[in-house]
Amino acid sequence: MTPNQRFWTFLSTAVLWALLSFDSLSNESAYRTDQANVPAALQAEIAREYPSKRILNAKDISDDDCEKGANDHPGWVEGRFRGGEFIDYAALLLETQAKGQRFFNGREYKEHDFVLVAFLRNSDGSFTNVTLRQFSENVPSIKGVILDTRRNAVDVQTGKTTPLPYPTFRLYSCGQFEIIYTWTGVRFAEITISQ
Repeated sequence: MTPNQRFWTFLSTAVLWALLSFDSLSNESAYRTDQANVPAALQAEIAREYPSKRILNAKDISDDDCEKGANDHPGWVEGRFRGGEFIDYAALLLETQAKGQRFFNGREYKEHDFVLVAFLRNSDGSFTNVTLRQFSENVPSIKGVILDTRRNAVDVQTGKTTPLPYPTFRLYSCGQFEIIYTWTGVRFAEITISQ
C-alpha cells in the first residue's frame, strides 16, 4: 500500500468512526432495557413511592398476540430523555394484586391496574416522578415500554409532524396505536403514532 493509499484509508476510517460516534450520541442508541439489571436507585424509588406495584417483566407479555418478542418491549428503559447529563428512567408498573380474571380461548387473563411513570433524575440524585398514563390491562399483556430513536413523528390524530430533539420512549400496544413520549423542555408530550 502506498503512503497516499494509507492516508486515504486512515482518513476514511477516521471520518466513519466520527460519524458513527456522533450518531450514537445524538440518538442515544445505547439505552439499557434489560429486565435483570434494574438499577438499585430505580428499584428503591419504586419501592418507596409505588409499594404495591412492580415493573412489568417478560413473563407478563403475551407473545401470542404480538409480532414482537417479549424482549422487544420490556417494562423499563433508561436514557437522557431531557437531554443533559442525568440518566432518567421510564417504567411500566403494574399493581401486584389482580383486580379480576377472565378466560378467553382457553387462556386465563388477570386484570391489573398499570401506571407509566417517568423517573427524572435530579442533580442531588433524587427523582421527580411524572405519571404519564394510568389504565387497566389484562396480563398476559400486549403493552410494554420501548425506546424510540426516530427524529420526528407524525401524530395520526392531528397529521402534524413533530421534531424529536430529545431521546424518546413509547408505550407499545400490539396491533394498536402507540404513544411516543417526548420532552418539550417543560413537560412530556404525547404523540400518537400508528404501528
